[in-house]
Amino acid sequence: AAAGFKGEVMSFDWPSADMALNYIEDRHDAKQTAMQLVTAGIRVLSEQQAPDCAINVHLLGHSTGAYVIREAFDDADDARLDNTGWMASQVVFIGADVSSASLRADSDSSASLYRHCVRLTNYSNQFDSVLKLSNVKRAGMAPRAGRVGLPDGAPDKAVDVDCTEYFGLLKDDAAVKAADQAEVIGAFDHSWHIGNRVFAQDLFETLRGDLDRHIVPTRISANGKLKLKRG
Repeated sequence: AAAGFKGEVMSFDWPSADMALNYIEDRHDAKQTAMQLVTAGIRVLSEQQAPDCAINVHLLGHSTGAYVIREAFDDADDARLDNTGWMASQVVFIGADVSSASLRADSDSSASLYRHCVRLTNYSNQFDSVLKLSNVKRAGMAPRAGRVGLPDGAPDKAVDVDCTEYFGLLKDDAAVKAADQAEVIGAFDHSWHIGNRVFAQDLFETLRGDLDRHIVPTRISANGKLKLKRG
């Protein structure tokens, strides 16, 4: 709200044990939740959305929430909804617990996701210890998009915003953290965006969609990558 967002916010939650050794069970619950998102969300949207609809619907998925969104989009196509042309505007992944490789343009896993959104923005942070491969719950998992970013071969509508350098400032500079961070919830390196002023500004511009991805004030382009910077 402080950044200027005037839309309505709706949460979509599911039970998770929040324990490393419960990861597989949580993943199963998330898959079941994806089907509920089709029934309670996407089906309703598809029935109400007309070609001239002026209301934008955005989706934000944090951590396993990104997996829920990706799977729900795929399940919705399998459900053969009457309106197959439904669209979400901005889809945003934050600390996404999905394989980076699965977000390639030629990946069957994300074909429906890209088909039904205007843009996908992926916020990544290499300091994210929750998504590290050496984590006990991650044995055998492929590198996650929330840690290493989007892969080569991602479509043009996919945008990666690397937050690594900015998070390094938050982590190491108490003055920066005090100025930019309103609160800390959970593992800081995995949920730092909550209550963060700079992230909120960047997210607001992303959802508004008026600016090209390269000129959002809270980003800088370096070596062909977009990075979050202090606004």
